[in-house]
Amino acid sequence: MSVSISRAWDETRDFLVRERRLVAPVALTFVLLPTVAFRLFTPPMGSAEAAQSPALLLLYVVLFVELIGGMALIMLASGARGPLGQTLGAAFKRALVAVASFILFGLLLLPLMLVFALLALGGGEVPTNPAMISPKFALAVMSAVVVAMLIFFRVSLFLPAAALEKVGPWGALKRGWQLGKGIGLKLTAMFMALFLVSLVVSLVVQWVFGAIAQLGLGGDSGLTAGSLLVAVAVGLVASVFLSIQAVMSARIYAQAAGGGAGPASVPEVERKD
Repeated sequence: MSVSISRAWDETRDFLVRERRLVAPVALTFVLLPTVAFRLFTPPMGSAEAAQSPALLLLYVVLFVELIGGMALIMLASGARGPLGQTLGAAFKRALVAVASFILFGLLLLPLMLVFALLALGGGEVPTNPAMISPKFALAVMSAVVVAMLIFFRVSLFLPAAALEKVGPWGALKRGWQLGKGIGLKLTAMFMALFLVSLVVSLVVQWVFGAIAQLGLGGDSGLTAGSLLVAVAVGLVASVFLSIQAVMSARIYAQAAGGGAGPASVPEVERKD
């Protein structure tokens, strides 16, 4: 199987430019608006206020809404045709399959994580004081995270498979593993690059617009013009990178599925030009 990341990038760029009037409403509705609302109306994650609020539950809701948008973009980038509402309805249904796949993936990793936990603890107790964390415990935890991420990237094409094929949660994971055969390193490099670039850009945007908010817009916390400015800026960054990631996944999936990994059954969703 021959998969070209550069070709997928070229196709992604061309699609996003050509179909910007179609992509923008999806990205802004399913990424920007939820991100802005979450940042404005919930306390910062990890704070004492967040622990006493439904912030974590709302975060899961935001992530699910963003997943629906991502699935819709995958479908559109794969040639879905018809009313946008029909595509979004199909994306909602396939997002439920993807969520179940995420849960199943976590359960499959659980025994491996338990092994790392036993190695980290070495018969001791879980340290509650950060100052008491031993190098061995920290190394074991970091190793577990790295291994989990590598496995996830290896099977990551289960998302476009869940969006485009008539499979269940287990079938999507199996399909993702099958499609990722021989291209695990490419998938890992691509998604890590996207993640790191998006993280750096997001941090820079937060710093720049946070400084502007502090200087003349009433700060960047609470319901102020400054906090709205920062939330919109961060939401726009998230919208751009989720769109790139979703379309890249769709184009890589198209190459992998077309390279002999098996037939793909794309949902019959049509979009009028």
